Amino acid sequence: MQQVIKYFNGELLQCTIGIVISIASIGASLFFLFKIKTDFYKGMAYVFILISGLLLIICIGVVLRTSQDVERVSGFVQHESIKIRTLEIPRMNTVMQNFKIIKIVEACLIIIGLCLLLLSPSGTLWKGIGLGLLIQAATMLTFDIVAANRGKVYLESLHKITYSETRQ
Repeated sequence: MQQVIKYFNGELLQCTIGIVISIASIGASLFFLFKIKTDFYKGMAYVFILISGLLLIICIGVVLRTSQDVERVSGFVQHESIKIRTLEIPRMNTVMQNFKIIKIVEACLIIIGLCLLLLSPSGTLWKGIGLGLLIQAATMLTFDIVAANRGKVYLESLHKITYSETRQ
């Protein structure tokens, strides 16, 4: 039961941090667009708005549903342990597979951002897009590595719960 609460509290904390980072990034992009106004900073701003907006939506969704998730899975652990095996473990397996795909996409975005940053002429929109992609994709990849590691520990704990249930 403790691992369930620990997992979802970790999600809640990480997404709260994600919300703060997203709002700060969107604020920075608005500053770039309306105050600095150079092509380079506009390029960064476009990427910051797009990726930070996506992160913000995801994080708000996680924060809003975390208490329900804790209640649902805690109920499984206490009263319906079969649902851990039939519902929660398959859900987490899907989440873990999605993390693999997402991390590959983020690594590709980092490479694209680095190429744009290094190969574009100084001060251009494309160079700004490159730096924006590099910063945002690296941030997202870091977040997803942490989340995937937490998910792996949680999934292992779910397997232990179901194993101990079948041994009894």
